[in-house]
Amino acid sequence: MVEFDAQRCKSGEFVLMHDGTIDNLTTGKGRISEHTLAELKSYRLKSRKGQYRLATLDEALDVIPKDGVWINLHCYCGRPNIGDLARHIKERGRLHQTCFCANLKDVEEARKAVPELIANNIQRPGPRNRDWTPEECRKFVDDSIAHKCRFLQLSRPWPREYSDACHAAGIKVIHFKSDDPAELPDLKARGIDFVMTNCPGQMGV
Repeated sequence: MVEFDAQRCKSGEFVLMHDGTIDNLTTGKGRISEHTLAELKSYRLKSRKGQYRLATLDEALDVIPKDGVWINLHCYCGRPNIGDLARHIKERGRLHQTCFCANLKDVEEARKAVPELIANNIQRPGPRNRDWTPEECRKFVDDSIAHKCRFLQLSRPWPREYSDACHAAGIKVIHFKSDDPAELPDLKARGIDFVMTNCPGQMGV
């Protein structure tokens, strides 16, 4: 699985960026939606001695195999654009391998455009800074089932029983995140299917 975040720029294309602005990561300033693609391509990423530019969604899709790899697409383009994003993924022939990571209202909006899209529920019922209560864990499972999600994404690991409940409903469990290979046995024991990481080599991938 590969994961990235899509936003829409002023000229209409989808580009990859997590942050609310491009200030910290590029030589430009402002929000993605305030710039055309040509303007965004004129900036450089600050890492790797400035040799890279922002990537478009299409550029990413061009290098990802069409089989054997899930695309965990975090939809940061806003509700007015998420239907167009879903249609674009379908037109590119990537609907079968793309899970749309969004809150459930955005999932509903995207499914107005593409009813068959695969959803990854990120509408967490509890905060990131503590373990969830049993009621919060159960709600996350139940909400994901009710909205026919194929994935859900945790911010903290949870007890195995909730992963088992997801698996019984055909839902895969993604954990965000771990960069410590020593944590992998415990995450596996908790029934986690995918572990998001910034260090795939260190994690043994």
